[in-house]
Amino acid sequence: LEMDMRATADNHLVVIHDSTVNRTTDGRGAVSSLTLEELKRLDAGYNWSQDGGQSFPWRGRGLSVPTLAEVFAVFHGVRLNIDIKQEHPSIVEPFCSMIRAHRMEGKVMAASFNQSSLDEFRAACSEVATSGSVLDIRAFLALKTEQAETAHSHAIRALQVPEHAGGRQLLTDAFIAEAHRRGLEVHAWTINDEAAMRRLIEVK
Repeated sequence: LEMDMRATADNHLVVIHDSTVNRTTDGRGAVSSLTLEELKRLDAGYNWSQDGGQSFPWRGRGLSVPTLAEVFAVFHGVRLNIDIKQEHPSIVEPFCSMIRAHRMEGKVMAASFNQSSLDEFRAACSEVATSGSVLDIRAFLALKTEQAETAHSHAIRALQVPEHAGGRQLLTDAFIAEAHRRGLEVHAWTINDEAAMRRLIEVK
């Protein structure tokens, strides 16, 4: 399972992508400005629609923004890819502590588009795997052997990339073969088209 993580005003880690609750709930405001109690009052299924806004089948069904602790409790045996969305203030230390408290070290992979967040996490929680950062992936693409090989010392286990970026196709046979040669998994994101999924399944 892949998810995104932020913190509430009273420092509870919660699973939500956006920096605000505006798009997905019936509330308004930044996640970081709401206490957990305030966040839990919001209807997290309020704006979800599968037919362009004609119907909203999950409104009033009791869905709320989950805490990371709740996710760990329900999906304890599941591999979780968790994207650290919040940069300031840092949530790395409480994240690492929660992983250890729930004994999820072997189930979690941490990711982030923010280099400083990943660097901090790698230093604080070196036993937990991370995906490659943007800089790691650029080094890999440039075939800078020394930089790419250094990935192993930072617990990098996967390169998470889109199928295309910057006008070039990233997910090629050669890219995946080289990643596998270095002991790295390749995770494709975000693939919402069935034809693309089937095409990528065939890439070895």
